[in-house]
Amino acid sequence: MTKCFEFEKCSASEVSSTLIREMVDSYFTSLDQTDETFNQISESRPSLEDLRHSIETNNYFLFVATENSSQIPAGLIGLHLSYSTFSGCQSYIADLFVVPKFRGAKLGEQLIRFALKQMNDLYNCTNFVLFSGGNSVKYFKKLEAENVTEVEEFEHFVMPETHFSKIQMT
Repeated sequence: MTKCFEFEKCSASEVSSTLIREMVDSYFTSLDQTDETFNQISESRPSLEDLRHSIETNNYFLFVATENSSQIPAGLIGLHLSYSTFSGCQSYIADLFVVPKFRGAKLGEQLIRFALKQMNDLYNCTNFVLFSGGNSVKYFKKLEAENVTEVEEFEHFVMPETHFSKIQMT
């Protein structure tokens, strides 16, 4: 039986809803259990207030999927926009999560397709970038995402806030 899902862009006022709280909590629980890299670079979890502020200021766009028949939270995708003189508008896939019981229904692909269409329609953004590690590398390879790390010799660095004090300001 094919599962049907509804997709929507979340507003800042919806962040405190039970649906979003459950989805974000489920996502963090999954990261705690499966993503060693994330846990090494993340010293703290953002709060729901941080999420609300980022959505309110258009720094982060959150799209959620719910199962049609029950309105049970099924997945989320979070993106943010960047502009580069090198490549123009870029939409970064920052978060992609599908609740385990909905995996295998191609919901991740549907979330990506829905969110990227929205970003293209709203901001004429046709360049999409993602950073991937752990289990998600296999997933994005399966979707035929191009790994430009080797082609363009880009590397991705993360500098936790605790390291800011090591940078000398002149």
